Amino acid sequence: MPQRDLVPPDCVPPHHLLEAVITAIIAAVLFGIALLLHLANLSLGPLDTEFFWLAGLVAVALHLAGVGAHYRGRVRR
Repeated sequence: MPQRDLVPPDCVPPHHLLEAVITAIIAAVLFGIALLLHLANLSLGPLDTEFFWLAGLVAVALHLAGVGAHYRGRVRR
């Protein structure tokens, strides 16, 4: 009896949608670093919490602008 995949193929998002999520993940990581630094009252020299907040906001803006969401389709000949 063949083993079945846990996720049906029609539930997996297309490759171009996965690319669109990358900037959102980067923003979440930057916001997480800023939160940890803020909670611990730490500063990494010039990289303080404000730097990570602003970098996260830039990543969110890029995500909302559609950066990384372009579709690289195949050209049929």
